[in-house]
Amino acid sequence: MPYRSSGVCAANMPDAQAALETQMSLWGTMTGGADMVMHAAGWMEGGLSASFEKMVMDADMIQMLQAYMQPTSRSARRRWVWMPSPRSARGGHFFGTPQTMERFETAFYAPMLSDWRNFETWAEDGSKTAYQRANAALQAAARRVSGAGDRRSHAGMRSTTSSTGGSPRVGPSTTINRD
Repeated sequence: MPYRSSGVCAANMPDAQAALETQMSLWGTMTGGADMVMHAAGWMEGGLSASFEKMVMDADMIQMLQAYMQPTSRSARRRWVWMPSPRSARGGHFFGTPQTMERFETAFYAPMLSDWRNFETWAEDGSKTAYQRANAALQAAARRVSGAGDRRSHAGMRSTTSSTGGSPRVGPSTTINRD
């Protein structure tokens, strides 16, 4: 029998609390095998508001969870059984084995928003937060849409980022202007 679940969040801003609440509710949804998931992306303040930036962050999280939940193929499992022991591999590790080199490019999921650079490089590039990176991705998507067709689809969107491009404003998250 199919069942529905949710990825709910009661946080008021797309911050660490929002990520934690959404991730914990999505783990239950994913591992429980829900057939349909409602309120999984952008949901804020217990459903009283939504955030476009959080929608981008949540989409990234959902993609990571989806990649994690993908079963390993039978042929891949069989190949790993025949892996040499680390002691017999070059230098006592698996990094140089043909099996690792064969899968190195495709075996890992690379998130859309995570910044995996070291602190110094991240700081030199402006110390952008996940929220700021999500906002930049949202703005880039809006530019692609506006260049591709109907301007009305995003013309009324207002972001929660301040005019200086810094921290999100306090109060309800991203809103849609109905003017």
